[in-house]
Amino acid sequence: MTDELHRSPAPAVATAARVLDALVARGGTVTLDELTLAVGEPRSSVHRVLRTLVSEHLVSRADPLPGYRLGSKLVEYSAAYLRDIDIINEFYVVATRVSSEINETMQLAMLEWPDAVFIAKVDSNRPVRLVTGVGKRVPAYASAVGKVLLAYSSPELVERYRQQGLRRLTEHTVTTIGALRAELEVVRARGYAQADQESAANLCCLSAPVHQADGSVVALSICVPVPAIDPHYRGVLARQVCATAAELSCRLGGQMALGRRE
Repeated sequence: MTDELHRSPAPAVATAARVLDALVARGGTVTLDELTLAVGEPRSSVHRVLRTLVSEHLVSRADPLPGYRLGSKLVEYSAAYLRDIDIINEFYVVATRVSSEINETMQLAMLEWPDAVFIAKVDSNRPVRLVTGVGKRVPAYASAVGKVLLAYSSPELVERYRQQGLRRLTEHTVTTIGALRAELEVVRARGYAQADQESAANLCCLSAPVHQADGSVVALSICVPVPAIDPHYRGVLARQVCATAAELSCRLGGQMALGRRE
């Protein structure tokens, strides 16, 4: 590889990361000279990065002593990371039991606009199963989990689709803002979303919101790799996804937003 390939595409970000690493490794108060030596960059570059980190509360000045220490903002980042780990652990506890009872695939997703991103999954034992995995992204407007996440997010996120557009993925995909808004109103009213072959053929999913203690929402889904779900079984799955999401919300300390159940 050439030096160009080895070079960081964002040198200031790489320097900031090394500064934080040095503060973590040394602990307590660390002087500018000590950080410069640890990072291996010019003193002026390290000082410039430190000023930015201080302004963003990622690093704080150790007044009246000379030097720097880790900032309060990192506590928020750490709490968010640990919260997400707890979500995933609790999901597996609940979903593994429920999936074994109904023998359907269950997933957990979060919103990274314009997509829903799957962060956990429990497979069914069926010979034909959902082909997806942790980390897979799907347009939020064309998925059950995405509709739940959009329904419990800021209305401005839906408006942002006007510029991007709603690309047709299948003949069943919602492609107008008006139709999407109408579906999101239904989601909020009844407490769950459904998507029948909207992102992929032969895939039907139902999803319900999982409310966390901080008020944020992730989405839990049950997916069946079929072109259509029998109305009676759809009702069974709708009740199950709502009950499972409610249980997970309780385990996470969130308040359930109870909607009308069909």
